Amino acid sequence: MKGYTRAVLSLVVGANRLYFGSMDKTVWDLQALQCVQILNGHADVVMSVLCWDSFLLSGTLDNTIKVWAATESGNLSIFLMLFLARSMIQSHFYALPGFHLIVTSLSGTILSYFATCVPMLLFVD
Repeated sequence: MKGYTRAVLSLVVGANRLYFGSMDKTVWDLQALQCVQILNGHADVVMSVLCWDSFLLSGTLDNTIKVWAATESGNLSIFLMLFLARSMIQSHFYALPGFHLIVTSLSGTILSYFATCVPMLLFVD
């Protein structure tokens, strides 16, 4: 994309938007091909993004997973925040049917979240 100069770690398309997992934490409009929002709220690089039902999830090196929901204006705001232990810096998300989310970490740990957002430890390396 013209004008985009940062490294992209992940990306996902949803609701006519392109969401970047990157240092600049940007959201781009797919038709206009321009930045329409920055996901302020993370203190570090966004490693992973995922559209899940009507939400956007973003995970970063600041040990948080943020769940974003659209406001009436169309912008995203933080709906829910999950804090992970220091060794649980996440690397990727995987969505499964029935509001089931799998989070993998750089330490080799795999967590499973259900709609209640209560984690269940699946595997620790």
